[in-house]
Amino acid sequence: MTRSLRKNSTIKNICFSILAVLLFFLIAECICRFIEYRKLKSYLPPIYTKSNSCQKKEDSLTIQFYGGSTVAGVHHGSVSFVKQFGYFLNKLYPEIKVDLINFGQPGMNVHEVRETVEKK
Repeated sequence: MTRSLRKNSTIKNICFSILAVLLFFLIAECICRFIEYRKLKSYLPPIYTKSNSCQKKEDSLTIQFYGGSTVAGVHHGSVSFVKQFGYFLNKLYPEIKVDLINFGQPGMNVHEVRETVEKK
């Protein structure tokens, strides 16, 4: 009987220890995400703030791209998604003047970028 009680208390101690460690990491992750979200939310290069370059021009089709690092062109630089899209659009429809605005931000998802751009 004593042996089974010790075994039960040992199992409870192990479960409690695992739960405590998981809870610690969960809280640490939440704190880190909150801090990073606040940092990234406040960061937006001046080129993306509301200015004349973001206003729709009468004689052209304006397309705005929102997204993370892939849209920003971090992975491929000179051949980013937006540049590739513009290239193929110009090949298919050379008579249409297209103005592409890239709001891509590395480290942010599309919702965060949109919120940040709308607030600026």
